[in-house]
Amino acid sequence: MLPVNGRDEFRRSRGIAGNMNFDEAAQLCVKANIPVLVPHHFGMFEFNTVPLPELSAVAGAMDKPRCVVPDVNHWYQTERSRA
Repeated sequence: MLPVNGRDEFRRSRGIAGNMNFDEAAQLCVKANIPVLVPHHFGMFEFNTVPLPELSAVAGAMDKPRCVVPDVNHWYQTERSRA
């Protein structure tokens, strides 16, 4: 799970630091060999978010890491890897 709500000059000028953009989060997953990206922090605040259609479009086009965009009122379960 990585905070993906972006950052830009508009936010910075209003004292909003923001977080990773989607590409940065995906690159981190690739470099750290993380197979699944679950973005969060988007949609929390209207003034500080990545639009869900934009996030879903990028996520749907990804091969690796696999991206799971969480939805409200859904349960997600992970399986621990066995060594």
